[in-house]
Amino acid sequence: MAQAEYRNEEEYASQAGTGALLNPRIDSTFKALFTQDTPESKGALQSFLEAATERKITHFEIRNNDAPIGFIGQRNVSYDISCEFDDGLSADIEMQAFN
Repeated sequence: MAQAEYRNEEEYASQAGTGALLNPRIDSTFKALFTQDTPESKGALQSFLEAATERKITHFEIRNNDAPIGFIGQRNVSYDISCEFDDGLSADIEMQAFN
């Protein structure tokens, strides 16, 4: 797994100061936690999505979508996640690595 890349020491220090041991906005962390073909990784992603959407998800599918960088400062990370909620509605969720 690749190490996280930071633009400078201030960015690294600000990340360390958040108290978060693993920041899912960092590409290598997101991939390690949520995109592995294991029951644990799939469960973690489902839990993450349910917490983010505040809805129960019955099915989801990850589609890699590493599009070209659209603006200066954007990290080259993007995932589209198609999901279906327990009420039958569906959504496409885009995960991007910026605030």
